[in-house]
Amino acid sequence: KKRIAEENDSLWEINFHEDKQDKLASENGDYYYGKVYHDKYHLKILKKNLFAWITVKQNDKISQDFRIVTAFSFDKNNGHSAAGFVLRYLDDKNFYYLLLSSKKLLRFDVIINGTIKELLGWTACSGLDFSNTDNPENELQIVVSGSRFVLVVNDEWVADIVDETIRSN
Repeated sequence: KKRIAEENDSLWEINFHEDKQDKLASENGDYYYGKVYHDKYHLKILKKNLFAWITVKQNDKISQDFRIVTAFSFDKNNGHSAAGFVLRYLDDKNFYYLLLSSKKLLRFDVIINGTIKELLGWTACSGLDFSNTDNPENELQIVVSGSRFVLVVNDEWVADIVDETIRSN
């Protein structure tokens, strides 16, 4: 195991039990909606083949260094699906994104001026486990430090990517 962050790091955190700052507000689009429900954030997609995301309100700033730790699962009734994060979002044509699929694959790309630049193509991620139907959650960690992106799934190191396409401010 690689140590990717210090235990006492100061982190921006959302606690759905206590946080009243509405950093992940309910959001509705034509074919999706997102809301906090039973202490978890749910993004519901209402149309096939839709790429949708919810934005986090954090002072309209692209953070230089941060760590995301989250649990995720897929509804087994969805068939093949993917979920992930949009990072360093500037606008609809400039951002990074990470996807994890129900087929135990992970990918990481940057969109620059509307063009996809593949940084890590669909890669097998043996650490994903969807076999426990009572608690199907997996843990994803994304550690970003400057131009470095470290991806960890269920405590298994998956990738270490360096890219300076979209710089932080």
